[in-house]
Amino acid sequence: MIEVRHLRYAVMAADERSFARAATAFNMKQSTLSRKVLRLEDQLGFRLFDRTTRGACPTDVARPFLDAARKIIDDLDGLQRHAQALQKRRQGRLALGYSGSLFSGALALPIGDFLKEHPDVQFDGYERSPEQLFEALRAGLVDAIIAPCGQRGRDEVQMPLWSEPLWVCFSSSHTLAKVDPIRWIDLKQAHFVLPAGGLGPVIRNILMLRLGDMAAETDVGFQETGPESILGLVSITEKATLTIQPVTSHLTEAVQCRQVYDAHGLAHLDFALHWCEANKNPALLHFREMLRMQLVGCKPQDDG
Repeated sequence: MIEVRHLRYAVMAADERSFARAATAFNMKQSTLSRKVLRLEDQLGFRLFDRTTRGACPTDVARPFLDAARKIIDDLDGLQRHAQALQKRRQGRLALGYSGSLFSGALALPIGDFLKEHPDVQFDGYERSPEQLFEALRAGLVDAIIAPCGQRGRDEVQMPLWSEPLWVCFSSSHTLAKVDPIRWIDLKQAHFVLPAGGLGPVIRNILMLRLGDMAAETDVGFQETGPESILGLVSITEKATLTIQPVTSHLTEAVQCRQVYDAHGLAHLDFALHWCEANKNPALLHFREMLRMQLVGCKPQDDG
């Protein structure tokens, strides 16, 4: 019986017009590939190649055979790709959008457990700003997103997950260093710098909302940099920044971070899982149930 791998060797030698180049393509010795082709020729009862010092030239009788072999190989490769696609659909896929680090904080444990319990599910992360995440969700690019609460379309569902306290960071020489506790009203005349990406615009909106009529006295600028660079800028200027997760590894004696208080206690930013109601992806259903158990703290229930 003819072996498919021998057909592959012969077709590659014909395409390359060289046993040496064909052997390199298969990461094998030229002598090994040559022996395999000779074995195929013995099975067929005719020569496939005229071997010369300049390479390997298919014989006249071999050309139609090699054309047929090439078609068989293409069909087999296509069948393999089709089988892989079916396998992926059977195993499932979950595309999750988020801002910031997906494998840190409150999300680390449930995502890790989900990947362990569902090793056959293809997990795709999609990191963007909250505004871009909602656009991706509505365009069907992701199954769900983890973003701040509040932004919700008509056909979208959200499941509140957890809250992050808000911190204000400033230099040790800043006027806020003498204020304790720090409330929203204490921030009215501060000069803030926030990252332009990620949660920066969301935090800026919260600041403006909490200050109300006093927001006009507050200066807020954006930098196209990450939280580490923002803290570095804060340490050498009179600017301050607001964040939900201070990068403690980059804090020095020159930078202080304090939690912000409102009338009800610690000010915070609430996060939720958002998805489109029509999405019936089984992997998404399993992921939601795991989040409910670990973050929401309630039993799995029907979304209605």
